[in-house]
Amino acid sequence: FGLDQEVKVRVAARDFAGNTMDPVSWSFWTQMRPFGENIRISSGPTSLDKGRPAACADSRGRVWMAWHAGPPGARDVYAAWYDPATKTVAKASQLTLDTADQCNPALAVGANDRVYVVWQDNSRGNWDLCARWAAEGGLWSDTVKVIDSNENQVRPAICVDQGSAPRVYVAWQDD
Repeated sequence: FGLDQEVKVRVAARDFAGNTMDPVSWSFWTQMRPFGENIRISSGPTSLDKGRPAACADSRGRVWMAWHAGPPGARDVYAAWYDPATKTVAKASQLTLDTADQCNPALAVGANDRVYVVWQDNSRGNWDLCARWAAEGGLWSDTVKVIDSNENQVRPAICVDQGSAPRVYVAWQDD
């Protein structure tokens, strides 16, 4: 449908036995608005398929994104930010370097604009959860195992409370 367009719908139905219903008509107006121009965020190897994007915004208005890239079985997790005020896109940071599969990132922003990214990691042959974080300036921490068990932990979600001593919460699906 177009922007701000009236759409009229009329339905008349008959079943295989020949029973008919009275025609019904209604209309509605679309209220679609463009979000703006498309901006490429997922820089990095152009030959890799990218998927499972996640996004959040910090207090400065920057939009942080995380995604995985690569073929299933050998994906890596990347993160970058976009500043709409300056139209600046940060160079993507590759957060995982293991040859095993790492995928399905989730991210959240906490106090002082610290960005937390969590993902599922298959480097031990089963899915565990790992995380990294970056403070203002973009220096990423070392990778930390969130959970390390013989079961599979997948599809992580993350949030950070904004209290005086912020806490990071991670939830996931588990065997």
